[in-house]
Amino acid sequence: MIGFFVLMVSMLLSVLTFAQDIEIYDTYDAFESKLIEDPAKTYVVNYWATWCAPCVKELPHFEELRSAYPDEVEVVLVSIDFKNQYERRLLPFLKKKNYQSRLIHMADPKANDWIGKVDASWEGTIPATLFVSGSKKHFVEKSYDTYEELHSELESFIKL
Repeated sequence: MIGFFVLMVSMLLSVLTFAQDIEIYDTYDAFESKLIEDPAKTYVVNYWATWCAPCVKELPHFEELRSAYPDEVEVVLVSIDFKNQYERRLLPFLKKKNYQSRLIHMADPKANDWIGKVDASWEGTIPATLFVSGSKKHFVEKSYDTYEELHSELESFIKL
């Protein structure tokens, strides 16, 4: 009985510890004000969800990009999973994958109000990626089937 109790407490603590690494925003305005922490860096912000197969498929490419540019580029993975799926779906998924990129859960249910703030052309389809460097922005509403494709997009953006 004591062994079971210790196991349950250990599992709970590991979930709670991991959960501290995920930023959660209930409003887009709060998220937007905290997104760019270092204006000297290039940010690659990917909007995705666990229920989106193309999104999940491309996530390892973003992790590879993060590893290739550890000092120059900050990869931000913004989950738009539904708020009620955070505990039972999103958190276990992220814990299993152990991504090292900055993780954000955008829990603002009024997506129709903030999608246009990300980019006026965005129709809300995911995956979608925003490249930001200073005042320069580039928005892409598509999935990256390969790392090379994502890398090429970043390199083209940097050269603009």
